Amino acid sequence: MESNSIVLTREELYEEVWQHPITTLAKKYGLSDVGLAKLCKRHHLPTPERGYWAKKQHNRILPKRPKLPVLSTKNRYLEQIVITPHIDFVSSGSEIDEISAYEQLYENKVTIEYSDELKHPLVIKTTKSLNGAKPAENGALKPKAKNCLDIKVTRGCIDRASHILDALTTALEARGAKLISKFYNFYDKELLGFELNGIHIKISLVETIQRSRHLKSAEELARIKRDPYYRYKLPHYDYIPTGKLTLKMEDLWGYKGRKSWSDAKYQRLENCLNDFIISFRKATLVLQEKEEQDRLDEIAQQQERQRREQLEKEKIEERKRIDQLNADCDNWHKSQRIRKYIEAVKLNKANGAGRSSEWLHWAVNQANRLDPLVISPESILDQE
Repeated sequence: MESNSIVLTREELYEEVWQHPITTLAKKYGLSDVGLAKLCKRHHLPTPERGYWAKKQHNRILPKRPKLPVLSTKNRYLEQIVITPHIDFVSSGSEIDEISAYEQLYENKVTIEYSDELKHPLVIKTTKSLNGAKPAENGALKPKAKNCLDIKVTRGCIDRASHILDALTTALEARGAKLISKFYNFYDKELLGFELNGIHIKISLVETIQRSRHLKSAEELARIKRDPYYRYKLPHYDYIPTGKLTLKMEDLWGYKGRKSWSDAKYQRLENCLNDFIISFRKATLVLQEKEEQDRLDEIAQQQERQRREQLEKEKIEERKRIDQLNADCDNWHKSQRIRKYIEAVKLNKANGAGRSSEWLHWAVNQANRLDPLVISPESILDQE
């Protein structure tokens, strides 16, 4: 257990959760709101529903406070709660505020000049591969070469999409991001993405393509009359390129902020690149904090597992000592009974009856073997 760890019982944390809001307690214990909520859930602690504190503030009727559930035998280890405060990477949002202020400065605005040549080598490679690719059924192209940026557009959007990616990639690298391939188990392959603050994020640029059921032309209907099997050669759907692009951060399950920007009626993707960068940088900070919290949670869980294992080991040893004590006590009583019997035999022998001297010697040794307080020779039964 770390020196700054806090140990509570379920009852203690349960009382605090119903006396103070989660946000207040989270700051007290150096956790995030989400981290403390997960801790309560893991230890089966009921927490106030949304709106509870607002109702309490305005003296409204509050819902009945649920009782603390009794843990089952197998979950007894959850009675003790170990809280390890973590470093707040984005405390009070100051770092995110600085990022937002930086991106909103006029001199930091990401602009695109379509008359300029592409600058970034990887964007040039992606564009070249895109131009040489064969379109899919819906007309979309994607790079066929390895380690290219994730882009899926029709041929008419290649130039625009390439310039957007060129400007975005250059801007992200200027802010410290690096283009790195990472292996994803979910995809079972390496994917190229941007890494910042130790977090790898895959970015995609995709054109929206509308799909509608294929309507046969007059010429196609006429040909079907001549050749009925011609209908099976016709496509089921027609695909219409829209020219609308969507820029998205992929596979961010632990980040609940905005992840994508698209062309809209009064919005062009080119004017959203700084907003996208703000969200990208914020996501890396949030996910970095989440990874650190997960790491600390894992440490706390490992410490708890070790504590339970050590406790179980000590219990087993204690049971063995108790069993041995009971066995020694029983054997001592047996040895005393045998000694009393030997004395009775000796008394009978004095009267001319009883056992031989050899038997008496053997009986004494047997009593000594049972007596845990006496060192005695081994029995033939102990030999293999």
